[in-house]
Amino acid sequence: MDIELSDALDELVELQEATDAAHAELARLQEELGDSAGWTEEQQVTWRDAWEDAREP
Repeated sequence: MDIELSDALDELVELQEATDAAHAELARLQEELGDSAGWTEEQQVTWRDAWEDAREP
């Protein structure tokens, strides 16, 4: 039981770290790209991909 709980805790920590990194990337992109009204198609795709990455974990 202790091993299973330890494994679950490790997995939760990894998921939290992945989520934190993905959200930091979204914040960086928002700062870099500015107002979404002027984004190019490529910038929109970049944002969408980062958003999906943030939602995944």
